[in-house]
Amino acid sequence: MEAKKKSEEIFNEANKILYDMNLLDTLEKFGEVFITGSYFLNLMTWRDLDIYIKNDYIDKQTFCALGVQIASILNPHKMNYRDETILKRGLPDGLYWGVYTDIIHANTWKIDIFAISSSIFQKTSNEAKQLKEKISKEMRKIILEIKQYYCHSPLYRRGIYSVDIYKAVIDDKVRSIEEFGIWLKEKKNIGL
Repeated sequence: MEAKKKSEEIFNEANKILYDMNLLDTLEKFGEVFITGSYFLNLMTWRDLDIYIKNDYIDKQTFCALGVQIASILNPHKMNYRDETILKRGLPDGLYWGVYTDIIHANTWKIDIFAISSSIFQKTSNEAKQLKEKISKEMRKIILEIKQYYCHSPLYRRGIYSVDIYKAVIDDKVRSIEEFGIWLKEKKNIGL
């Protein structure tokens, strides 16, 4: 399937989860919400949502209550809770739900939900907005093609990340799947 058409299909599924199933309304009860990542950039190639909730005062009990509401809405087959203020794995400092659900057309969705401080929320949302401004129409097409090609690779999200593709296309002027393969070898010593 053409990368742009596939991206639109996944984006529409995401909107069903957010709006038709009322996930966004539920999350907004706990703080200001920013949906970031590929959804915000409109560069979706796989079923993943990254969502931040701005809340300086949320505690574990309240966040677990949110988890119960998420479970009732999305009927997940798996949910992971983590306290990234303790783990410090390079993810935003905050409380985290990793949600896996097959609620839309039996396609598995991974939904990452973080409750984070105002300062982290501001920083991450500003970075996403700045990135979006840098992506031209031509770049968008190239990014989607590269992401579509690599998103099913066993190395995707285990060495090759969306941010690598954005950096290669925006900063290093990569303009094709083949050029990105060369970029991976030169910049990350990854050969496929």
